Amino acid sequence: MKNKNNEQKKEEIKRAVKRIKMGKKAWATTDKSKHLEKALPIIKILAERKVTMIELDIDLCDEAKELLMKAGMENIIKDEKAIISYGFRHLLEKGIAHAKKPK
Repeated sequence: MKNKNNEQKKEEIKRAVKRIKMGKKAWATTDKSKHLEKALPIIKILAERKVTMIELDIDLCDEAKELLMKAGMENIIKDEKAIISYGFRHLLEKGIAHAKKPK
């Protein structure tokens, strides 16, 4: 079930990216989300790259978790592209989920 859900998200994100490349909105704007339009400047996608990624489900002791979180936070702050990519993906997924809610 989780795999199917991830595949659906990937397809929805691909469709949103295509719409953006055509100069359209990623998803329909509702009255509640119109304030975001004013808050966010225009985003223009310049290139697209295929990225191979593996997500892991792991079990950590508290000490290992703190160590990895600290290392991740120290490094992510220096990686502007990673922060922007994460934020863009997060907002796309949030917008898609919002658009899918029954009205």
